[in-house]
Amino acid sequence: MESKNLNINRRFTKFSIGDWVYLKKPLEAVQHGSSKKLDHTALGPFKIFSVDSTKGNITILLAPDSPLEVKQNQLRKSKNQEILLEDSYLKPSKTNEIIILKNLSEIKKLQETSNLNLNKRQHNTKSLVGKRVSVLWKTGPYKGWHSGTIVGYNANLKKNIIYYDTRNVNVDPTIDYYSEDFSSDSKLTWKFI
Repeated sequence: MESKNLNINRRFTKFSIGDWVYLKKPLEAVQHGSSKKLDHTALGPFKIFSVDSTKGNITILLAPDSPLEVKQNQLRKSKNQEILLEDSYLKPSKTNEIIILKNLSEIKKLQETSNLNLNKRQHNTKSLVGKRVSVLWKTGPYKGWHSGTIVGYNANLKKNIIYYDTRNVNVDPTIDYYSEDFSSDSKLTWKFI
């Protein structure tokens, strides 16, 4: 058996810093209620930030300032290494975030729309995507009502992802969003605008 195993011609993929790769989709990234077999099998493409070949660890950038260290066997190299990602698209900074509205110019257009006549109880996590809301921040230096657009949700369908109209100064706009619980039993105070 030993001689048989030594004669196997195994080829391992060599990864380098700057390569584009796809990450095998972890279980927590599968949308609640979906079959893992029917869902996409990979996330990405992501750029390799660092390679530790002694341990088989590779650090990829999910989004700017959002590194993730994974094992080498969780990655596969992209056939197209000339990928140019748009700078005007939202990027998930965690593997369990599902962003439906990615284009920042589309989100800006939605800022001019109104949803005043909608009823909160008629909506669930998925149906809130694309709606304009105002959220009351009760503490901190920014107390008050803040408007934003719901752009996605977490894979477990417990929280929505909101992109606020007011930007943080030192944060890349492609990852400047927040997860909030908009369900009817949450303590979050919000309304349609």
